[in-house]
Amino acid sequence: MVRGLDLPEPFTVEELCRRLGQRRGRRIILVPRDLPPGSPCGLCVSTETSDFIFFHEGTSGPHQLLIILHELGHLLCGHGVKTGLHDDDINVLMPDLDPVMVRRILGRTRYGSEEEVVAETIATLILSDVGVYAPSRKWKIPDEVVGVVRRISYSIGPGDGDQ
Repeated sequence: MVRGLDLPEPFTVEELCRRLGQRRGRRIILVPRDLPPGSPCGLCVSTETSDFIFFHEGTSGPHQLLIILHELGHLLCGHGVKTGLHDDDINVLMPDLDPVMVRRILGRTRYGSEEEVVAETIATLILSDVGVYAPSRKWKIPDEVVGVVRRISYSIGPGDGDQ
């Protein structure tokens, strides 16, 4: 799978996301976030038109890159989510959130499952292919999705979702 990717040269994760988004027919938007202690350091939230990759902004550039590539690994594999919750249950508990998005977030909280190992392997293979140090940078959320990012950020927990 990794060999078949069209990795940009020179490599930037933004360009990789643009290419993968184009291939998938869905935008991939990177969202730095000060994630609460005990939460995953990255997660992917899919809406009808876009995939949002949230990643911990309070870590090093190389770790941020690995987190993003890990979440891209989940997207590339089409990893589904199994939570045991039905849409009706989710709608009662969280009426403002899409049940598919809730299952996707809840389904990836334990490292060690086969899907997590595969996503981490994909991230590591991409990183070894590009061999790039990702310095800290200022991330820009596209203006047209700021409201969506705010709503998703609010559901994640405390932090600065107004970037």
